[in-house]
Amino acid sequence: MNVRRRMIPAFLATIMFSLSSPVPSAAWSASQQKLRTRKFLVQSACMMPPAASIAQFAFRSPKDLQQQSDVWAGALEAFVEAHLKAADIATTSAFAPLSSGASEDDIRQVLLQIDDKFSSISKQLDKKPREIEKSAYTLGDQVAMLPCSATSDLLVFVRGSSDAREGSVLMVTMADAKSGEILAFTRLGSFDLTDPVSGYQFDDDLANINLGSARRNAIVRDRDGVYR
Repeated sequence: MNVRRRMIPAFLATIMFSLSSPVPSAAWSASQQKLRTRKFLVQSACMMPPAASIAQFAFRSPKDLQQQSDVWAGALEAFVEAHLKAADIATTSAFAPLSSGASEDDIRQVLLQIDDKFSSISKQLDKKPREIEKSAYTLGDQVAMLPCSATSDLLVFVRGSSDAREGSVLMVTMADAKSGEILAFTRLGSFDLTDPVSGYQFDDDLANINLGSARRNAIVRDRDGVYR
């Protein structure tokens, strides 16, 4: 186990300020060796619908919290997608029908099934990421029913949480788009979309996993002291 930009619209500024937190939080990443050694090459990724939860604002109504959570989830997805593209990994939305002829309802039903399965293992992923090395987690081959699966190497799940105890956390899980096997997981604590350090940390995780050109980009950045 390896331990270790899209523009944000102006209306997100208040949310980002609220979500930045001095509370320290655990951060780690884990991945299968076949990713790190490039026995499993990654050139494309299918972005699953993102999700985020904000729980520390007791004075906010549930409706306000849900709206803020949805906006933050979209911003997190844009962040992850931008960094994957910077590593020369093409991205596609899981909602895209492509040339499959699948209807929106058909795709939505498959997404719900996959999301239910992911929810059932996500807590274990966070608690026992080392088990990824043992191929202990899978979403099942139902992932192949997604139109984007045929043209993608990875399914990418973006999750965010923010509360008074842990602060803001970004979790990114990557699964084999054909078999559903979980291949990598990264968790960034004290996460702040407005802080370049969070971007550097995520790039370092991608470099450790050895995805696309992430390692090369990290070497260039470290040598020049410039984020690219």
